[in-house]
Amino acid sequence: VSVGVEKFAGGIVADDHDFLHALKLFLSERAAFDELVFKYLPYGPMYYDEDTVTDQNMRQLASEIIREKALRALNEEVPHGIAVQIDSYKERSEDLTAIEASIICERDSHKGIIIGKKGDMLKKIGSMAREDMEKLFGVKVFLDLWVKVKENWRESARTVGNFGYREEE
Repeated sequence: VSVGVEKFAGGIVADDHDFLHALKLFLSERAAFDELVFKYLPYGPMYYDEDTVTDQNMRQLASEIIREKALRALNEEVPHGIAVQIDSYKERSEDLTAIEASIICERDSHKGIIIGKKGDMLKKIGSMAREDMEKLFGVKVFLDLWVKVKENWRESARTVGNFGYREEE
């Protein structure tokens, strides 16, 4: 962030703290944000249609939404060593999508925490994820969640790859 801070903000900031403060001020109004973006970012080719918001498919989006909600609900009770696998994704009708997904963890003790007392935690994760998916997908979502243990799954490059993660280059 330090490199080019003065150039980015037109020389009006002295350090990172000032830069973040200036950026917050710019972002407080949409017009100011647009002006900042168009003034300092180079124009380039459109790689996607104007209405395309992501290059991920619906299965990937569903997986990431479930994982996000699990991490938020679990806070720091379970390490970030969880993954989500979409087992089934079916558009049953124009206004209903059925999704079966598994939350993968590394230990039986984690499985108990993810499920929670009488299934309360899993239900909370599912409800939050379903709400977000319905808003994003524009249809009703039937979400069926399971929790599975795959010990040391993060140690296997193949398993990590199967969950859609890849090593940074």
